[in-house]
Amino acid sequence: MTFAFLRRGRAAWPGVAITLLALGSLLAAAGCQGTAGQINVMAAADLSKATQLTIAEQVSPGQTNYAPRLTITNEPTIRQLVNLLDRGLSLGPNARCQGQFRLRFSLATGGMQEFEYFCESGASFLRGDQAFWQGQQVTPPAQFDDVIRGLLAAAPPK
Repeated sequence: MTFAFLRRGRAAWPGVAITLLALGSLLAAAGCQGTAGQINVMAAADLSKATQLTIAEQVSPGQTNYAPRLTITNEPTIRQLVNLLDRGLSLGPNARCQGQFRLRFSLATGGMQEFEYFCESGASFLRGDQAFWQGQQVTPPAQFDDVIRGLLAAAPPK
């Protein structure tokens, strides 16, 4: 069996290209975009090698200064947080606020990965300067927020 457009030669290719473009547009409009708009933060940032997490809090709203609030070295807690980021998370536009916290993951390799986290308005997000963010951010799972919130509640006040 031979497809008709193959028998007609080159003249049919523009029609095929237009058909494929139209099909792609329909799929995108229907939300069938696959995983191109997702990242696995754990894998992209190599967080499986995390040995410590420092949570720094904004000194005062609107400022770019952050002061360390809490350092976590408990391996099960770090694993729990890292595992919660081990999934495809949808990339989206950046919230119009500065992160209230900075999460600094120290890695066994000597490296560090730092992310902005959470708006004072209550919007939860993770973003950073790393190339894999593509200038966007993700919303972490609710369980991630719950663990961070619990750690901060148990920490001494700033």
